[in-house]
Parts: sequence; structure tokens; C-alpha cells
Amino acid sequence: MNRSGKFLLAALLLAITANVSAAEKATLARDSDLRSKALGNASVVAALKAGSAVSINSRSGAWANVTSAEGKSGYVRLLNLRTSSAQKGDSGLNALASTFRTGASGYSVATGVKGMSESDLTGATPSPEQVAKLATFRKSEQDARSTAASAGLKVKQVAYLPAPAKDGNEEVAP
Repeated sequence: MNRSGKFLLAALLLAITANVSAAEKATLARDSDLRSKALGNASVVAALKAGSAVSINSRSGAWANVTSAEGKSGYVRLLNLRTSSAQKGDSGLNALASTFRTGASGYSVATGVKGMSESDLTGATPSPEQVAKLATFRKSEQDARSTAASAGLKVKQVAYLPAPAKDGNEEVAP
């Protein structure tokens, strides 16, 4: 590669990494409380209006740590945010950088598992008491048929899916 090609490559990489390392920009989709912690009952730092611009500093479960345009930091629900990392019609270096940030489409999805963090999911343990409680909600077949009939539902036979092929490590469900 010649000298000008190396320079062009270096400039492109610098532009991409500078763009990717910047805080992600977002807009509030609805009025939202900026909270001191990632909890629905945490104290309110500020009330933010729909359409307000914020910078996303980090994400945790269903919450994002953001900084408002006024410089106030706190947490808002991810579902209240619309990211702007790749606007329609974006072209050039921003579009190229957004491919590395958010996948081939360049559009961000701002959502999460409501109320659960990765550690909640990975550290989950069975609770026999809760399983027993679930059993108390079970209704009889006759109750189910009666409810379906009162809603005007009709019986329809649906063929079972074919069983997956055995690969030697899994059991096939009957």
C-alpha cells in the first residue's frame, strides 16, 4: 500500500473510532423522570420533557444512565428513549460508523428486559414455593372449555410439528 493509501486508511479509522467512542445521543419519546438510581421509586433528579436531547452514558437492565442537555445526570427507562445514532438518510462516515455500532442496519434498538438485569437472569434459582403457588391458578379442562365457548371460540385441530432429528446429545420430546 502506498503512502497516500495508508494515510487515507488511518484517517478513516480515526474518524470511525472517534465517532464510535462518543456518547450515544438519544431523544426522549415521552415526558420522563430523571431518577437518582435505576429504580422506579428512586428520587427524581429532574423532570424531562418529550423531545429533550440526552446522552446515554451506560445501560443497565431496563434503564439508561443519561446526561441531559442541562448537564444533569441520572437514570431513565430505556423504553422512553429513541436513539439517534443513525438517522434516515445518514450517509458518509456516520453511516459507516453506525454499522460498527449497531449492526448492518445502523438503527439502534433501545429496550431491555423489563425490571431484570443480566445478573438477575444468570443468577436465578428455582423456587418450589412459587411453582406450588402457580399450580393454584390452574383451571380444569371443563372451565377452559366453558370460557372458550362463552367467547365464541371453536375447536380446531392443528397438526403437530415433526420431531427434531436426534444428534446424539438431545432427547426428542414425544
